[in-house]
Amino acid sequence: MIDWIGGGYPVVAEIIPGPGQYRTRAGELVVVESRRGRWADGRYSDGTRESWHRSGRIFPNLASSNDIVAVDA
Repeated sequence: MIDWIGGGYPVVAEIIPGPGQYRTRAGELVVVESRRGRWADGRYSDGTRESWHRSGRIFPNLASSNDIVAVDA
């Protein structure tokens, strides 16, 4: 979800506050190992490395099945 503040700047919801286990849009479990500024680094269950924006997106203007959408409880 994107909110707009005065001046027309978008405010993007933070889905990845820090390291932990998350679920992608496709339902796959991923582990975020570190967070640096707006970006989070982690891996899929098969060991493949990936980076996500704090909003959970891989690509800023395109939804992907690999976007993080939820914290895994």
